[in-house]
Amino acid sequence: MPEVHAGPRSFAPLPRGLWNYYFCEEWRVAAPVERAWTAIRDLEAYPRWWNEFVAVERLNDLDGVGSRVSVHAKAALPYHMHFNLETIVEERPRLAIVKVRGDLIGEMRWRLETDGSGTRLIFDESVRTGKPLLNVFAPVFKPLFAWNHRVMMASGERGLRAYLAGKGAT
Repeated sequence: MPEVHAGPRSFAPLPRGLWNYYFCEEWRVAAPVERAWTAIRDLEAYPRWWNEFVAVERLNDLDGVGSRVSVHAKAALPYHMHFNLETIVEERPRLAIVKVRGDLIGEMRWRLETDGSGTRLIFDESVRTGKPLLNVFAPVFKPLFAWNHRVMMASGERGLRAYLAGKGAT
């Protein structure tokens, strides 16, 4: 799977390897940047519009840098992922970077840009698997794991569009 780069990074991807993944997704939504920002930064609401987010629980009372949540996610393949996210950079309403620890280890970043009357969202993820079972199967199944991620991200884009349009999750 070729790497896609969407402009300058504020974090470097991990070196290539069986357990390292770099993804870059680009979404467009028919909502202003401020509304899109509010939706993507309200992680506790993700299960309402992003079907693969089973549960998100706040771990502290901070907002912005230092805020932490626990995530339980499940996409198309028959395994669950559990990880914590901690915001390490926040430049409202344009940039959020989180540190990831648990079944995934690394960083994720949202960048938002005005796109006509809507918003362009760019999601970068540079992680390695921290789940031993995935590491065992990575030599054979890494392309399938990447497909699983693409399925999850496509569902997130559909869900966010519907959520911002007031239609709930898809």
